[in-house]
This record gives sequence, structure tokens and C-alpha cells, in this order.
Amino acid sequence: MLHERNYYPFGLLHRGYNNVINGTVNNLKQYQGQEFTEDLGLNTHEWKYRVSDPAIGRFWQIDPLAEDYNYQSPYNFSENRVIDAFELEGLEKVSIHTRAFAPFKTFGGGFSGDGADRGFTTSQNVTSRVKQSVGIDFNQSTPVVSGGLQTSDATHHPILGEDTALSRDALKNVQIGETSTGAKQVSFQSEIEGANPLTPKALTPNIDVDGIFSISSNQETGVLSISANITGDNFPSTESFISDGKNSVFIGVSALKGSPFSSLKGEGGRKMINTDLRINFNSDGIFQNVIYQGKQYNIQDYNKLFETQNPNGNN
Repeated sequence: MLHERNYYPFGLLHRGYNNVINGTVNNLKQYQGQEFTEDLGLNTHEWKYRVSDPAIGRFWQIDPLAEDYNYQSPYNFSENRVIDAFELEGLEKVSIHTRAFAPFKTFGGGFSGDGADRGFTTSQNVTSRVKQSVGIDFNQSTPVVSGGLQTSDATHHPILGEDTALSRDALKNVQIGETSTGAKQVSFQSEIEGANPLTPKALTPNIDVDGIFSISSNQETGVLSISANITGDNFPSTESFISDGKNSVFIGVSALKGSPFSSLKGEGGRKMINTDLRINFNSDGIFQNVIYQGKQYNIQDYNKLFETQNPNGNN
């Protein structure tokens, strides 16, 4: 081991017990490709477009895309999400979301669902039984993959109370390379499995959602190609989408079938989502339109294909 370093969440180096072996080169390149500079004792991170200060977790310069993100401070780092998001050369992030949700007020013996009006959506202001977000930075010379943590929203019951399932790493088998046409390519597997935290596992087996994703980005032609094959219990409902920070595009959805008592036993394996699509993006990396099943859609019309579907397949 040449050196050991320990950091605070926004990249500030711990003092007093970080070690570098004498005679070795001090590596100033950080985990997201930014360069740590010690000039004048400033101790900052230099990105392509601006400079961040890890001591305060903020950029010194305003975000070049601030007008597109008026709900955010133009100086914050990765929308203050240092666990599941990352900074794209000081600009923005892209992420792939997969979520399983119960479109009921209550279900399975009085447990709270995610709302009778909860439909398929790309909104972040909804709850889910289990969910995962995976980030990919195609702007680096070699794509950088981050996140992959499986999380949950709280489970409620009028007698058993409230609890939240433990988080776990659900990102597997990440592979990075190029397509035959020279586009940067990332493939990975999602292995999401989460049980009701208020009951014994034998009574409420895991919700299983397993996905195989392949995403390639040709930055010369401005085309992002996505293929996904998602299997699982087919209960509850499942949705998957990709976001560039400004726009979100559905990858696919699957309406629930059966009940927790009939569907959750075993390891899943039922077909839920199998799709291929292409997204055209502009020079800033912002999604413009979608090509799906041989037809081009604007983003709003394409997403309506999924938003208008009933997530309760039993109806």
C-alpha cells in the first residue's frame, strides 16, 4: 500500500492519520477525475468548468447551467447528494432509477402502501417499497459508475408501528468498454431484494427486482442507447427511468399481478420489462427526444405511453 487517505463527505481530507509512504508520488487526481490543488494553501478541487471547496461543500463559481435548475443553489455540489449522485465535470449528473411500489392506500393486512393515486411516474417526490439509483458519467475518458445502493421508504402499520428496511448494495457485475462503433458503454446488474421490516421474513418474503442494463453513449452523434431486461416477482408494480438532471425518460414499467401472498415466494424470475430505446441529446448532454419501436417521440409524449398505464394489473 502506497498511501491511505480518509475523507469527509464532500472530499475534505482528514488530518492527523493519513499516511503516504516516503518516496512515493503524491497522487492529486481524485475519485471523480478532479485535481486536488494545494497552491497557496487553498486545498481546492479543480474541475473542467469551475472550482469546488471541500471544506464547505460548495463551488466558488456559479453553475453554468443554473438557469435550467432554478430549484437548486447554483453553488452546491451534486445537489448535495454525495451518496447516490456525482458531479459531471462540474456540471450535472445522469442516473438510472428502478423502483417497486404498492399503488394502494393499504394492502397485505393493513400495511400502508404508496397511495391509491400512485401511478407510474418519473417524479422524485413519491414513495416506494424498494428503489435504486445508479449514476454514470460518460464525460470522463473512461465512464465512471457510482451509487447502486438499494434504499426504501418507511413502512407503516396501525398496530406494528413504523420502520424502514436497511439499505444494501444492489449493484453487481459492472462492465465498462466500447461498442463496435466506438461509443462508450456501461453494463451492470441490479439485484434488488427487500422485505417488510415490521414482520418476520418467513411471513413476508422479499420483493425481488433483478435487472440487466446496457447503456452506450456516442457523444459525437449525440445518441444514448439503452437496453434493459428486468425480471422479478411481478409484485408490487415496477418502474425504471433515466434522468439527465433536467429531463427524465422511462425505460419501462410493469403492472403488478397477484398479491404479496401469492407472488412474493421464491426468487422472482418472472418477465417484467424488456426494452430497447435511443435518446438523442444536445451538446450540453440534455435529453431532446426518444426513438422507440421505430418511432420518434418528444419526451412528454413518450413518457405518456407509460404514465397512462394502470399500475394495478389485477384491475
